[in-house]
Amino acid sequence: MSEESGSKDAKDTSGDLPSWAKLNAKLRWWSESQKKFMAVIVTKIDDKKKSLVATFVADKKVWKEVPFSKLWKKGCPLQPDPDAAPKGSDASPKEQGEQKPKDEEGEEQASKADDGTSTPDWWRQEKSKIFDKKEQQKREQALEDERKRIEAAEEQKKEEKKRRDLLLAEKRKVEEAFEKRKKEAEQQKLKEEEEWRAKLRERREKEAKEEEEKEKEREKKREKKREEKEKKRKIEEAEEARKRQAKEAEDKKRRDAEEKERAK
Repeated sequence: MSEESGSKDAKDTSGDLPSWAKLNAKLRWWSESQKKFMAVIVTKIDDKKKSLVATFVADKKVWKEVPFSKLWKKGCPLQPDPDAAPKGSDASPKEQGEQKPKDEEGEEQASKADDGTSTPDWWRQEKSKIFDKKEQQKREQALEDERKRIEAAEEQKKEEKKRRDLLLAEKRKVEEAFEKRKKEAEQQKLKEEEEWRAKLRERREKEAKEEEEKEKEREKKREKKREEKEKKRKIEEAEEARKRQAKEAEDKKRRDAEEKERAK
């Protein structure tokens, strides 16, 4: 490490921000979940909070906030992009060591960048575009699958609601039919009771009329008996009167005879 590089590192550390961490700088972010670097852009630097915001190129809605202090630590997920590094970069040897490609092609690109003869890494850019496109397609496919899942769930809810409505309708029909039969049975029962009462009244009226006729017949018989008894009584009285008159006449005749006898 040269003395000049050491003095530059000391200057960057005291400023709390590496030289490659600038507004609108194109950097890269190491994704632990996908195990690869993702392209990001520095969209905000907050000196009060001592942090910066890196927004993902593939999805502008996704961003990461990184403290200045973490940028100096080894293993920081936010790192300078070697493909976007300008000619004569003043990054510290420590940073350059972290940014050093692992394969030979990366070393060749780094050496060309040092002497100012590097050409654009078009195939990596194309690969990144293809990857971003694939990621976009994956996200779109995931959204489409989620949309289909939601639509299927909604359709299932509609079918379930339709089934419940049908069951409720059938239940209502059964209840209405039951109530109708119950009402008809009650009406039939009332009708039968009314008919029974009418027949009972009719029978009782008939029985009362028959009883009245019988009573009249009995009264006629009693009247006839009374008349016959009265007639018999009158006959007996007349016979008694006749006998009494005959006896009186006999007695008178006998007295007259006795008087004539005494007169002689």
